[in-house]
Amino acid sequence: MSRVSLLKVIGLVGALATAQAQAVPIVDTYIGANDHGYGDIIGRADWFDIQRAEVTRDNGFLRVDIFTNFVGHVGVYPSLTKNNKGIGYGDLFLGGPWTPFVKPGDNSAANVDGHKFDNALNGTLWRYGLSFDDPWSQANNGSFTLYQLNGTNVENLILTEELFKSNAIARDGQAVHVDRASQTVASRGTGTWSIDTAQKRLSFVLDLSQAPALASWDYLSLHWGMTCNNDAIEGGVELPSVPEPASLALFGLGLAGALTPLRRRRRAG
Repeated sequence: MSRVSLLKVIGLVGALATAQAQAVPIVDTYIGANDHGYGDIIGRADWFDIQRAEVTRDNGFLRVDIFTNFVGHVGVYPSLTKNNKGIGYGDLFLGGPWTPFVKPGDNSAANVDGHKFDNALNGTLWRYGLSFDDPWSQANNGSFTLYQLNGTNVENLILTEELFKSNAIARDGQAVHVDRASQTVASRGTGTWSIDTAQKRLSFVLDLSQAPALASWDYLSLHWGMTCNNDAIEGGVELPSVPEPASLALFGLGLAGALTPLRRRRRAG
């Protein structure tokens, strides 16, 4: 191999080592069941609208960014909530295959568009929950606890209607919080969340060493909404594989070993 070719290969290894995984987007087209006739957003769009999510898995970490107008509005409508704290952050739920409910035999637009019959009782089985340690925090950052969800959604989750008074209009039946008291959920670690008020972005960052399964999945589904789920985002994405630093090091060593005999043979000739 010529010196020029060798330098090109070394450059390729370096480029791979410094490459950053691209964020994979999910656009908010999910409506879900029990919209009370409002459609995508119940109530004020300037408070509740969710535009998209972006998922990045790189260097042993999972990052999920939610772009939503709810950033900066934690605590609104305290009189409608059972704890009088107002509307807070919902937990982020992760699963494998995304399997939203489709009413059997009904292919009408009302059924398919926005998955208007889908909720936590008949839809995707969520396998992990990134659960806010303080869902009503007014801070710019904080912590969450990672839970592995081993039972059914009914066993694992707290739903919208469990947090609101009877006169509140919210999207009932949607996933809101991990039921931390359930025997079917198990704590697996912690992570951090943060908000960017200028970008209207809520971000979750998780060290995947705490959830090895998530590090190997090539497909990921998610659900997030504020505690009322007046808007919710749900969907699934394919996650591209990104070479880990250890794999790149082994590749570099193998390349060096392969080139050494060639050089020796050429010198001997």
